[in-house]
Amino acid sequence: MNVTVLGGTRFMGRRIVSRLLHDGHAVTIVHRGNHAGTATPGVTEIVGDRSDLSVLAAVKESEPDAVVDMSAYTAQQCAELLDAVGDVSRWVHCSTGAVYEQSPVFPWVEDSPYGPWALWGQYGIEKLGCELLLRDRRSAQVSVVFRPPYVLGPGNYAAREEFILNRLLDDAEILIQGDGEGLLHMVSADEIGQMFASAVTHPLSPGFHPFNAAGSNCISSLGLVHLLAEICGTTPRVRHISRPADGTPFDTADHVFPFPDVPYVLDGAKLVEHGLVPQPTPLTDVLHESFEYLMRNPSRRTWTRTAAELSAASQSAAAPARLGP
Repeated sequence: MNVTVLGGTRFMGRRIVSRLLHDGHAVTIVHRGNHAGTATPGVTEIVGDRSDLSVLAAVKESEPDAVVDMSAYTAQQCAELLDAVGDVSRWVHCSTGAVYEQSPVFPWVEDSPYGPWALWGQYGIEKLGCELLLRDRRSAQVSVVFRPPYVLGPGNYAAREEFILNRLLDDAEILIQGDGEGLLHMVSADEIGQMFASAVTHPLSPGFHPFNAAGSNCISSLGLVHLLAEICGTTPRVRHISRPADGTPFDTADHVFPFPDVPYVLDGAKLVEHGLVPQPTPLTDVLHESFEYLMRNPSRRTWTRTAAELSAASQSAAAPARLGP
């Protein structure tokens, strides 16, 4: 099968491409060339911005049997690609659990009400827009939408594990907004690779098929800090500060801690029902791999406090450090 992957040179995308090649597919990747030399060997490359008309024409000319879209962050990007190649038989789209309406009843299932979740601001709004376009415009073809929770793994482009590890390794205080005990759902990038690659050929009826890309790993923010501390052989210094007001969007670029202290748990029963469950990766193994990757890449050991951290650290009313779990 000819599969075109938009966003196949980093993190999740590289794992998807590797699985597709392993499964015998012909793979074309579309990327902007910002990460030269990171494309997986054996692929055809289309280099340029996905919104460029010439790039969209090249995607159409690649005559894909399936599209795997990892880089549609806005409804406009999704619409442009649909306009160019919307009649392909299989579409696999990376969405997010941020499209759900926030609810205190967990886990969230695929038919839970749409939100989007205010915590994620415009990101959730745009991702929801992408889903609605696929649902409404591709009723005659198969569209598979995966909604991952937090994705972890070595080489993560979101500074999640590294954010915590760098502070632990340098004996720096770690700030957590709230008690840090809200349960968070994690999935590994390798599990994502398996799910997305399998969905390209998995038997499904025409129409819209959303799946929570939910693994079996759940942990709290505080638990994650202590587990990473064990892995790198340090003792964490944690300070709990006040939680932001409800409805305050989480800033993915400037935050006190890489996970908001808000419960986030998705139901994975539909994956089981449809036989799309990947080979599970124990959370401890994923974090060990992330730690080892960090130590092999010293350039990623250079870090500075975020503006949000510096502001929060100066709060005179902050709670004292707490060393225990």
